[in-house]
Amino acid sequence: MSRSVTPSSDDNGDGASSPIRLSQAMDPLRDGSDSSSEEENSDDDYEKTISSKRRRPVSGRSRTAKKSKASTLVEEDHEEEISNRIYDDLLNDAASVRDVVVEWLTKYEKDQQGSLVELVNFILKCCACNRTVNEFDVQDQESVSVTLSQIQLSVEKTTTREYPLNSKSPKFRNFRKKLSQFLTYFVSQLSSRKYLYDDSSIFEKIMSWIVAMSSSTMRPIRHTASVFCLIIMSSLCEESREFLSEHAIASKQLIKEEKRARPNNNRIQELSDSLQTITRQQDVISEYLNSYFDSVFVHRYRDVEPKIRIDCLKELGNWINIVPSVFFSGSYLRYLGWMLSDTNTTARLTVIKVLHKIFETESFFGGLRHFTSRFKERIIEISCVDAEATVRIASIRLCNTIRACGFLEDEEVMKLSQLILDVNPRIQREAIQFLCSTVQEATGEKIESWGDEEAISESFSEETVTSFDIIWVKYAQLSKTVEVLRDLFKNDPTDLKLFHVFQRNVSDSTPITQTLLNACRLDSDYQSWEKIASYILFDDYGSKSTDTVNDVLQFCKLSESQECILLQLLASSLLHISDSEFVVPKKIGKQQLEDRNELEKDDEKDLVYLRILPLLNNIIEREAASPMLLHHTLRLLFTLDFKQYAHMQLSKPFETLLLNLSKFFLTSNNANIIQDCTVVFLRMQSVPVLEERSSFRITEMCDQSVQEFFDLFLSFNLREGIITKDDHLRFEACLKRMEGCTSIKNITDNTQYKIIYDKLSDMLSRNPNALEDSLKFPALQSQQSLFFWLLLQEESLNGELIRSSGEKLFDCLILLINEDSSGVLKLQATRVLLEVIIMVSSFKATKGTESDEFIPGVERSKSKDMVRSLFSILQGWLTVYGKMINASPIKLVDQKTSWIPITMPTNPLNRQLLEQICCDLVGKLLLTGSLTNVLLNEDWEILQTIRGNFGSAIDMLFVEFRVDERV
Repeated sequence: MSRSVTPSSDDNGDGASSPIRLSQAMDPLRDGSDSSSEEENSDDDYEKTISSKRRRPVSGRSRTAKKSKASTLVEEDHEEEISNRIYDDLLNDAASVRDVVVEWLTKYEKDQQGSLVELVNFILKCCACNRTVNEFDVQDQESVSVTLSQIQLSVEKTTTREYPLNSKSPKFRNFRKKLSQFLTYFVSQLSSRKYLYDDSSIFEKIMSWIVAMSSSTMRPIRHTASVFCLIIMSSLCEESREFLSEHAIASKQLIKEEKRARPNNNRIQELSDSLQTITRQQDVISEYLNSYFDSVFVHRYRDVEPKIRIDCLKELGNWINIVPSVFFSGSYLRYLGWMLSDTNTTARLTVIKVLHKIFETESFFGGLRHFTSRFKERIIEISCVDAEATVRIASIRLCNTIRACGFLEDEEVMKLSQLILDVNPRIQREAIQFLCSTVQEATGEKIESWGDEEAISESFSEETVTSFDIIWVKYAQLSKTVEVLRDLFKNDPTDLKLFHVFQRNVSDSTPITQTLLNACRLDSDYQSWEKIASYILFDDYGSKSTDTVNDVLQFCKLSESQECILLQLLASSLLHISDSEFVVPKKIGKQQLEDRNELEKDDEKDLVYLRILPLLNNIIEREAASPMLLHHTLRLLFTLDFKQYAHMQLSKPFETLLLNLSKFFLTSNNANIIQDCTVVFLRMQSVPVLEERSSFRITEMCDQSVQEFFDLFLSFNLREGIITKDDHLRFEACLKRMEGCTSIKNITDNTQYKIIYDKLSDMLSRNPNALEDSLKFPALQSQQSLFFWLLLQEESLNGELIRSSGEKLFDCLILLINEDSSGVLKLQATRVLLEVIIMVSSFKATKGTESDEFIPGVERSKSKDMVRSLFSILQGWLTVYGKMINASPIKLVDQKTSWIPITMPTNPLNRQLLEQICCDLVGKLLLTGSLTNVLLNEDWEILQTIRGNFGSAIDMLFVEFRVDERV
């Protein structure tokens, strides 16, 4: 497109709404000095009501006469459908649209009035109006509105019918497409035959009917007429674009001719006449566009019917792209901005898609700055909180394009990037795309500031730092960016403790790891686990003689917190390998090889796993000095499928790993590290070959942990003794090791088992003290594991040992649930109690044991109070979750004071965590009630009140357990 018609500067958005004329200096973003309607100067948000059109006032006498005349001319109601040739031809798939137009124009040349009547009746037919007008109606344009009123009154008496534009009937499937083709070619022919410019009566008569119909109170008429007008305006825009192109060419030719040494005066005159003709024709089209925009679009873009609003938005987007010199200005863009607040989902989605296409056009960048500053806050709001995921996804994509234009501030970019932790996976994936684009751009700017990749590589070669890889800059940028996002979501210590407790032994990945896994799927650079591992192992950050090398190395030198994120990126890359289709077929040119069979894929996976284990051992040894880094390093082992090592000869790397794990388990005082080692040992034991190879070291490790337990607690009064700060650290590590040992190995055959069990009971029976929660958590898990081992090896539930153990465990759990002050500890005790009841019930079913006790040693009479306590805990967590999702509170039990287990900041991560907790509690309660008789009919009725208040995930549990049948 010529530069003369391409927008290149910003618009202040305060100009008139009407299209400019070509003769008005041809400035595409020129502000108009006046407005064609009061509506255009309004800067208020759009209204949702239909605005009546202002019509030319007429005297009472003439108006009465017109009305009387129209009443006699409108045809009466017809029982049979009135045929119309144009309408019938458009429904005929075999008919040519061009032939229909040409045939009508040929008829017009012979019989103008008759052909116009046919065309107006075609419009009425498209509105599903079985009425016709005659020549008198078409001739008298002043009576159009009155005639339409008569038609509308007559049609309203009949049964409401569907009309072609909204019909789902197969015969109307292609109607809109053919209608658009008909109107487009119709306008094109009127233009080429000069009817638009030299004899405009034909066009004006048709449009007078369309404009009047567009304000009808009947939806079929109003919608159809609006579509007619919008398509015609799009066709006029196409003609305008052609004139602009011709004008630019003729102007260049004229300038060139005038600059000749011997100009041809005849040629100059010819070009000048041509330019005047083009300008005159363009001005006529501008008048049409101006008139129809003010009389139709301005009112219909806020119509009560969403389909009409959507059509207006789509066509406005087309007009802006077809003739930006006319429609690309703040005067028109603001309509799109206002419609971002539309109540209809499809309308919001449509305007976002229209804006996306506009922002993708590079030549529009300069003219979008003011619009963006005015409406980007609303666009970001849609991305973050809109009720419809589809709209949010489209809005995030739009924001990514806006970011690429340079119109988003850093804090706005970070606000959108936070959506990587949204509860909706689809939103997460789109936000990851946004984050990856942000990191890629920042990385490019960073590298450019140092020169370019080739220059950086040469500088490192001169410094003999050959192991450096330029891709590390991208990894460093990602780590720094995600660190900021993580800090924005950082929870207080209580919330963090809750997360660790609830996710215990459940997930291979942290929320950030899962987020980065999506990044791996989007960007192949993040899939290269070997490059990430080599970056982690690199430690040559000393001063170098070249400034560029120093700058790059200092940027790549990460803090401990950032290196934790880099380790999680490596975990994501390793998780990506676990995908069954992780191997990308090699390509030769543009030809891709056929998919290889599963055996070949398994062989390649084996090779990868052979290289991984030695590398992970190196990383583990490097990060051993930092508990936080070691914790994230050990979690790398969670990503491995240990079955891959069952048939490999990896004695030395495997022995090295076992040695390191047992050392960390026995010597570390960090609870996370002990738990990480426990999880890895458990996974090894799931593979028979590895279980055999690790059994000796596990036995030795557990024996030492049991001995440590006796050394610390045998002579210490755990029920009432005073625990000092120094004792607390040693006790916590010892209890955490005991938790790990009881999870890995059955130690109930130990002769001193009862002493261990009683000591754990004493620990759980201590008076509530928030500082001692970290001691009670591992004690609780250890006691649960010991009781499960006891169940598995006992033949009956009637043994004295199992009954006494069950009674002690129940008493400890009820004490914690009813008396303890920690909401998180109450939660864990509740979950353990329900798991124990479920386990006992399963044992009964397996062994065929008959017993009325829901837990060995616990009388059934205690079940009623127990259920009330469980309902109290559930009610507390549902209250917290309900506040976060704005759900109505429910009452499961009567309480004097409302118990709130925890206070959590509102963010997507906490919302997801609370949903998991509530689903876990509800699911375990429903399963318990299904397997046992602890829930009475009244209890089922109480649980039923939860349904329908807390989201589909919880509701599905009630469907799965068929609660309706029990109530």
